[in-house]
Amino acid sequence: MIQAVDLCAGYKNNMVLKNLSFTLKDSGLNVLLGANGSGKSTLLSIIAGVPNSSLECRNEPLIDGKKVQAYSSFERAQKIAFTAQSETCAWAYTVREYVSMGRFAKEENPQIVEWALKSLALEALADRAVTEISGGEFARAAIARSLVQDTPYLLLDEPQANLDIQHQYALFNLLEEIAKTKSILVTMHDINMAALFAENILLLKSGSLIAEGAPEEVITSANIQKAYGITVQLMEHPIRKKVQIYL
Repeated sequence: MIQAVDLCAGYKNNMVLKNLSFTLKDSGLNVLLGANGSGKSTLLSIIAGVPNSSLECRNEPLIDGKKVQAYSSFERAQKIAFTAQSETCAWAYTVREYVSMGRFAKEENPQIVEWALKSLALEALADRAVTEISGGEFARAAIARSLVQDTPYLLLDEPQANLDIQHQYALFNLLEEIAKTKSILVTMHDINMAALFAENILLLKSGSLIAEGAPEEVITSANIQKAYGITVQLMEHPIRKKVQIYL
């Protein structure tokens, strides 16, 4: 379980997160929504335990009842897999080698590596250098690397940002399946995609949590107006029967 109680974080005179309180269960697909600058990436990096000496944090989150920073780096790698927005690699590892690096905190497991390559449609690229593939292909490799860590908690910061619509839907179908046994927290900007796949949505506005719950509870005209400053209409997705917005 991931739990935060009155979490605050900021940089000197700039408070980024303000008294956030929430609990994420041991399984389920959770989506973090909010406008640019609302604190989504900062929150994800704090939960992941990413070092940041300039960020002051009060009431840091608990992972399975223990403060994030109380875990060693190795222990955190066994608990949490994290894919940042700006993943890069300057070395010409093959895609398979790069994905395999996700096993550094656990024993080698070629089977899970091959599963991740197949699940992210990377089999044909497995022997290519990561320096020779497209941005979208590398983004999928970075996600695959997190998957092979096989941790109980998976954090993904805008994983669909560089993906075409085909791979976006494939990714979220995969995450929906994985979330049956793991707790996943994803940041994104696509409200309709979030509504289709999320079990739980957290909506941020200027560092404060203004709504949390099932998609139909969070994605309302009033909440969207409050978070984004725009007026939207609501409709139901004809197949999945989930709430959707349109302008």
